[in-house]
Amino acid sequence: MRKLMILALTGIAMFTNSVKAQNEKVVDFTSVDQQPSYPGGIAKFYDYLAKEIKYPEVAKNNKTEGKVFVSFVVEKNGSLGNVVVTRGLSAETNAEAIRVIKNSPNWNPGLINSKPVRVKYNINVNFNLSQKGAEKKTKALNGKAPEYPGGTSKLYSYLVKNIKYPDQAKKK
Repeated sequence: MRKLMILALTGIAMFTNSVKAQNEKVVDFTSVDQQPSYPGGIAKFYDYLAKEIKYPEVAKNNKTEGKVFVSFVVEKNGSLGNVVVTRGLSAETNAEAIRVIKNSPNWNPGLINSKPVRVKYNINVNFNLSQKGAEKKTKALNGKAPEYPGGTSKLYSYLVKNIKYPDQAKKK
């Protein structure tokens, strides 16, 4: 009887861990029915970044410019977690990119079968010393930043369906 009880408890524990692991699973943004989105769209997110980024003094003095590539998880509640620099620029710009993304307002979570799921998302954060002037020129053309018809999620869907990798690239 005692062995049966231990076996039953072990089975329950394994089942509970399996359910928990499924709830904690992070899916790629191309695998969801509805991709996570920043309230107001990706253009608004870039507006948020431009407003909130404080260009690090060391980076200014060194005239450091470029992109910091960041990966993060849009959680089921819309918060952003697991923020990681995947390709950095400098220690200071990397830290600033992480800070701003961690402080971002909540996003609309990704959905599978109308249920929120944890979704991995990648984005680049631009550090450009003359960015303010360039942004004004772009917006002056038609009053708003350029955007793919249907938004970023439609662009990603198009790219996923239409990119054909050469055989040489598939081997690597």
